[in-house]
Amino acid sequence: MHHMTAISYQMRNFWPKERGWYANVDGYHSPRPLLVPWNETYEHGLFPVKNYTSSDPAIPRTFYTRDEPDFYESTLTGTPDELLHYGRLLQLLGAVSVRDVEPLTASTGLEPVEVDNARVGDGDEARSSEKFAVKLPGRLRIDHNGKTIEQETTRFIDLDAVVRASVDIVEPAFFKHAARRLSASEHKAWTSTRLRVSLADFDSLPSLVTHLRNLLEPYFGSPSTGSQVRGIVVELSHWKSTLSWTLDALDANERARGLSLHDVDALRSTKRCQGWDRLVKLPLGWCNPE
Repeated sequence: MHHMTAISYQMRNFWPKERGWYANVDGYHSPRPLLVPWNETYEHGLFPVKNYTSSDPAIPRTFYTRDEPDFYESTLTGTPDELLHYGRLLQLLGAVSVRDVEPLTASTGLEPVEVDNARVGDGDEARSSEKFAVKLPGRLRIDHNGKTIEQETTRFIDLDAVVRASVDIVEPAFFKHAARRLSASEHKAWTSTRLRVSLADFDSLPSLVTHLRNLLEPYFGSPSTGSQVRGIVVELSHWKSTLSWTLDALDANERARGLSLHDVDALRSTKRCQGWDRLVKLPLGWCNPE
């Protein structure tokens, strides 16, 4: 346990990005639909790159040890630009409403009114129930200047916009930690329910969002019927099919309640961390955007 008030601001700002962020903190380990990046071409037996020489002097490791990810298949391999694009897409998936919203009408010109089916209370708990939860990739294998750099997602993508917008993301070792807080039956029921969605079947982010809404509607629960939110893992495969998608295609009116237009724009334009090509380490202030 870390006494958060006794350490530096930079470290307190870092931990939510490293360990996941969820608007309803008390419900962080509660069963719910979870979108997981999935790499069907992942090579089993793939090990971290060893003896990578940084252009800067090596900085000693700190006390922090990274937990192994739950799914090695969530390790993604690509160029810096490809991985940043997909990281932005995952962030946006965590920002959209899980249900359709009322569109703007030309006759009234009024702001859209969001459907209120998912409200279970006031404040953060309600907002969390209306957003997709997204799991961070386990690791990134980055093809850069003829070398392959293996890096943690939080050492590559600046997640500050995620934390500021309270987008619901979970850490790579999420299920490992959830097992300590759930009953064995709850944990088994959640982790054994899997669906796989091929991103190659869609041509844009809006079409994917529409499909996910329809697919997962039975799992989000409804206060009007008394049904509870249910746990399920949705594996998003063939991620490179999304590299031609424009992230501007997602209508800002699709955003979940509580997110501003500024929040969505910040998620869409997230930058890489400075020094993402260095050895895995935890310097103060990580990560400062490029």
